[in-house]
Amino acid sequence: MSADPVTWMLISAGVQTVGKLAEIRQLREAAAIRKASYELEMKMAIIKGEQEANDRTETMLAQKANNLAILAGSGYQQDSPHFQNIQYMTKKIADKDIGAIRLNTAMGLNKLSLAAQAEQSQYRAQVFGGYVSIISTGMTTHAKISKIKYPNEWENVDTS
Repeated sequence: MSADPVTWMLISAGVQTVGKLAEIRQLREAAAIRKASYELEMKMAIIKGEQEANDRTETMLAQKANNLAILAGSGYQQDSPHFQNIQYMTKKIADKDIGAIRLNTAMGLNKLSLAAQAEQSQYRAQVFGGYVSIISTGMTTHAKISKIKYPNEWENVDTS
């Protein structure tokens, strides 16, 4: 099986191009899977944050109910300033905890979002590099074929 060098160069360029296109397609598929994974992680972080906030709210309500039960057994009035302050502080501490939970959730989401953006940027650079490689292969092949087909064409050109 023999062929002239031009045919072999065209075959080589075609194989390289098909390989790069397959690589780009694989990059796209991997990027889509990773994007879905990040979206799922973000949804899970939101659910976890809401669950923790709800748990803290339930704890606060149970604590306030417990305070009422203790108050009823002690003979104090519900509208006494001391008891009202205890209930207020219970709510204030719970609100602070819930704020911290929501802040931590937002920070986690931000971190995931930045990681997803960085990965998307890397994916775009790899795809761009793949297309540049394909163009480069075509240009190199064209130059080599021109050199073989027209070997004396560049000998008399003044490059100064």
